[in-house]
Amino acid sequence: MIEQVNENLYMIDTLASNRPGFTSVFMVKGQQSAILDSGVSVVAENIIRDMEESGLDPIDVAYICLSHAHFDHAGGAHELLSILRERGNQKVKVACAKKPSVYLSSAAILEKLMIAGITSVGELAGVMEPIAERDFFILEDGAII
Repeated sequence: MIEQVNENLYMIDTLASNRPGFTSVFMVKGQQSAILDSGVSVVAENIIRDMEESGLDPIDVAYICLSHAHFDHAGGAHELLSILRERGNQKVKVACAKKPSVYLSSAAILEKLMIAGITSVGELAGVMEPIAERDFFILEDGAII
């Protein structure tokens, strides 16, 4: 479900855990469009569908911006990245601070991060797979994207 907040900002209810309002991500449409957080991996197709419904072409997404590395905020980043690449978007990057990029590129750390997800919502937590270092855009303090 998608709701327009203002001219360029949309809220996408990912319907995670099959519960409306459980997890939302935001989408910014502009010269460099972005998805803010990714939800869990099992909702990636919901996000893509709603993005297209709003008129945003997956090829136009420049960034998947992550606030932090928890399963419910970054768990679907690898899946969104994969889908966007399959649809021809080779420029998209995962934008986050250095620490989350280290976590999200390590299979051993991701396994530990998923414990909270599996404990909370079981298989609806999805999976987290490592993201290659080349796919990150590291944000420094005060960075503007």
